[in-house]
Amino acid sequence: MSELLLSLDEYDERNPSAYYLKGGIFSKTADARLEVAGVELPVHTQMLAGYSSVLLEAFSIDQEVSQGQEALISEAPRAKRPCYRSFFEGFTVKDVAIFLRLFYPPRLSWSPQSLAAARQHLPAITRLAHKFDVGQLVSAAETCLVQEVEHGTHLNSSLQLAEELGLKRLLAVAVASTAIGLLSDYSSGGRPAEASHNGFMETAQLTAGVSSNTLQLILGAVAAAKQVEFVGAGAAMEALQGSLAAEGQPSPLHPALLEWVELRGGAGELSWVIPNFAAVAAAGKQLKSPEFVVGGQAWRVIMRFPFSQSQREDWVGISLEAVGAEQWRAGKRLKAMVCITIVNMVGWESVRYCPGSLVDFTSRQPSVGDSRLVPINYLMEDVEGVRFLVDGKLTVKAEVAV
Repeated sequence: MSELLLSLDEYDERNPSAYYLKGGIFSKTADARLEVAGVELPVHTQMLAGYSSVLLEAFSIDQEVSQGQEALISEAPRAKRPCYRSFFEGFTVKDVAIFLRLFYPPRLSWSPQSLAAARQHLPAITRLAHKFDVGQLVSAAETCLVQEVEHGTHLNSSLQLAEELGLKRLLAVAVASTAIGLLSDYSSGGRPAEASHNGFMETAQLTAGVSSNTLQLILGAVAAAKQVEFVGAGAAMEALQGSLAAEGQPSPLHPALLEWVELRGGAGELSWVIPNFAAVAAAGKQLKSPEFVVGGQAWRVIMRFPFSQSQREDWVGISLEAVGAEQWRAGKRLKAMVCITIVNMVGWESVRYCPGSLVDFTSRQPSVGDSRLVPINYLMEDVEGVRFLVDGKLTVKAEVAV
């Protein structure tokens, strides 16, 4: 007989208890109520207590509570059933209904394949299972989350969840997967080693809300990964997880990133579309992007078209400017991580300027960039895997973390 798998198709927000009670005798024999976000969900204490020692203790205390003690349990004269109000603060009605469905018949499988149906609710289900000491469900949910993380989803939320609940297996995989996602962000000479680079905005997003200890783990994994030869994602994952033993060692490769970890401020990005780029380039005029604000500072991208007599080619130069920095007082400086990308619209081989270290912006150095980033002719190409212009428009992406 095949196992029954979790499905959310039958969930009706107008009648959430029907999702796990399934009507019939169960809807008539509930002996308690759980209040979630103002909604009361009928439950059976003996059924839930059989899975959770925490609930068993709470339901047992209920038998000894006097009528005047209502901090946790109160009587509803109409229903004559105790109502538990403090158990599920911070969770949604749907979170709790899915959680309860895992305990009610017909019994569902707790396999990763089954739990994946509720992937958007997995962090909440894991927290609930941990809170009520349902160890088997915690393990099953962690296994499902590990699989999700290995496929590149839920990275940041899984890092935070693993820290919060002490889920070491999930933490190891999330750290490794995050490091893999950041590997191409840094390389010697400031040039990305891999075409899958997504800029420093990704760094800020992936590590938002993560503790310094876990950030050190990620940096250690990135450093270790640079010292091994990768053969596919599987080998990378194994190698990175093996690097976690060296968590106490600082990264020898990226002291600038370590410094940024301590500074962690804001991060932001700009997507700048330049229409009729061929005519603009032919005119040779300097272009300035709209301004965008990150960390309280206005920024803009500047594109120039210097001409090289020796190379007989027109080049595109690009830079990022801290607007108004020329007027800063002497000694003022702003540290930032910078990445500027000229986007290839059909493939991975975009053109990027991404320094491999923190950049100091001062009144003497208000901008940073590359005056000969790429030949103009290359941006005009339209061959397999390379197309920068779409309908004559060129897209430039700038990312800043301060």
